[in-house]
Amino acid sequence: MSKRSADAGGYESPRSGRIHQVLESAAPWSRPIRELLCSYPHNRNELDALGLTATDLSVLLGRSLPEPGGLLLVAEDHERMTGLVDLHPDLWPSAMLGHRMWTVRHLILDPAAPDSLPSLLVERACELVESQVDFLAARPPASDAAAIRGLKSTGFRVVGGEVVGVIRELDVPVPQLSSMTFGLLEPGQLQAATELAGACSRCVSWAIDPDFERERLLDMLRQRMSGCNRDEPCGTMAAMNRQGKLLGILGFSLDTRLESYLGRRLARLDFVGVAPRHRGAGISTLLLQHTLVHLARQGIEAAAARVVMHGTGPTNELAALHKLGFTIAGTNLIMHRWMQPEDRTRPRPGDDRTAHPASI
Repeated sequence: MSKRSADAGGYESPRSGRIHQVLESAAPWSRPIRELLCSYPHNRNELDALGLTATDLSVLLGRSLPEPGGLLLVAEDHERMTGLVDLHPDLWPSAMLGHRMWTVRHLILDPAAPDSLPSLLVERACELVESQVDFLAARPPASDAAAIRGLKSTGFRVVGGEVVGVIRELDVPVPQLSSMTFGLLEPGQLQAATELAGACSRCVSWAIDPDFERERLLDMLRQRMSGCNRDEPCGTMAAMNRQGKLLGILGFSLDTRLESYLGRRLARLDFVGVAPRHRGAGISTLLLQHTLVHLARQGIEAAAARVVMHGTGPTNELAALHKLGFTIAGTNLIMHRWMQPEDRTRPRPGDDRTAHPASI
């Protein structure tokens, strides 16, 4: 057995091959990962929209996985990689929301893999981290029926969906208005910004899960706007009227993983909120325009927005993305799993293990 991997509990299925846990750098696996990604059809539109290739993604995964404290399992059948699952802890949200939260960041399967493989990979991963995790989130592409079946069969439930929009032409035209001004949120505006946190919370995928305490979600957004999330550069664009009253905010962050490992500068548009009395006046679109121009001046190459859909869905946000020329690059399901029923109602206090900030 290679030093860089270990059999995941010695698990081997005659139909699904052997499942390994990668313990050290996944760089030696870059070639089989690339071959797996080339056969995986479900994220190609998003990669194309971002200007990335399957080779870029395989290099990123090979260099960055497994993340410190995370878990990477790969499945092989006769020396051919047939699937991988990557789990990592969400440390800052864990501290803010009072639960040990992890994310299934990647669940990638060969289309020719046995039907049982998704369930085997996910269930084995859950078994290995069970003592460290209260809650797991996953965002499988809506077109990946195999991954969705595997997640559902291991206890995940669908709580909503998201639409992924991508734009690469960031230097968009910005109308000059005498009735409003725009700029980065100032410390003195933080109190007014917290009053908009309720409008922003539905843009955070955890907010559509009723088992999270709403006040903790709002406090997480307040902390995010005050700059407590220092693991990745971030900011908040603010819209104000002529009297200086805050009308809306848009939070963004930079993807430091892509910059560190691929030298690509990409941004995420994390949340947008507009004061209830001023909705429908085009403020979301104006916030997007000013944010994109700000990012372009920082040398950002592309920006991605994930619009959370729940119930009737935020159609205004989608209309704003379409108006500015975003490419709708994909749709994902949002799936959650609570490891034990009591975990939903038993928030844990933050401690040294969960106080390190991570991206919303």
